[in-house]
Amino acid sequence: MPNYTGPNVGFAADGQWRVAAGSVSLADMSGGDAILSPPSNSIRVNGAGTLKVDYAAKTAAGTLITDTMTLAANTQVFVAVTKIYQTGTTATGITVFW
Repeated sequence: MPNYTGPNVGFAADGQWRVAAGSVSLADMSGGDAILSPPSNSIRVNGAGTLKVDYAAKTAAGTLITDTMTLAANTQVFVAVTKIYQTGTTATGITVFW
C-alpha cells in the first residue's frame, strides 16, 4: 500500500514514497491503495474511468465517506481525499495535487 506523505520527496528509509507540496503521478496503482497524507486538494485523470476514494471529511457520526466517481478523460476534480482504492479505480494517468 503506497503512502504519499511529506515533507521529503523520494523514497524514505522505510521504503515509502515521500512527497513535498506539489503533485505526484499515481499512474501505476498496481502496488495497492494509495494513502494520501495530507489529503489532496484536487485529483486529475488523463484516461477516462472510475475513481474510488475515501473523502477527508467524515459523517457527523465519524464514519468514513467512500465514493466512486465516473470521470471523463482529462478531468480534474477539486476534492479532499485520503485514499485512492486500487480495486474500483479504472481511470488512468492519475495525478494528485496538494
